[in-house]
Amino acid sequence: MKNKVIKILIATIFLIVIIFLLLRIKGTNKQFRNVVLSEKNLISNFVNPSYYDTILMVGLDLMKIENQSVVIRKLSESAKGQFDGELQAHLKYHEGVFYLFMNEHDRGESIKILAHEIIHIQQYSSGDLKYEKGLITWMGNTTELNSQPYEMRPWENDAFDRARALSNNIESVLVENN
Repeated sequence: MKNKVIKILIATIFLIVIIFLLLRIKGTNKQFRNVVLSEKNLISNFVNPSYYDTILMVGLDLMKIENQSVVIRKLSESAKGQFDGELQAHLKYHEGVFYLFMNEHDRGESIKILAHEIIHIQQYSSGDLKYEKGLITWMGNTTELNSQPYEMRPWENDAFDRARALSNNIESVLVENN
């Protein structure tokens, strides 16, 4: 009898833990509304999760960025090794195409990270940011890319400063409020 009570107690605790974990996982991956996406930009998503292209399309529309091509690929381990800190995403611009490399994230975190990258797309599109052969030009001033620590780069500071508002705007379009 005592062993049966212990088994029931352990099974109940296990079930509660499983339910808690399932609810926690579901809570972190916000559900998206159905939205009509524009055709102002071309997004090619070659990774999972598949919602990166939706976030990008909405963000680009909100920033009024048009006629851009973005290819989304998985962030490689070798790319991560080239940067200080924990790299979540990386954007390259080559011959009229943006290549966005990204780790896998839930919807909420993806919105924040992609908002930052969308700001970089806007910087490149406007001509404020240019990269060529290891040299970066920001607002007319040219320097070697690695001559400044990441957190001191003015184009990164600009992206961080403006990404929060963009992230909130993307969420207001996409995220269902339950």
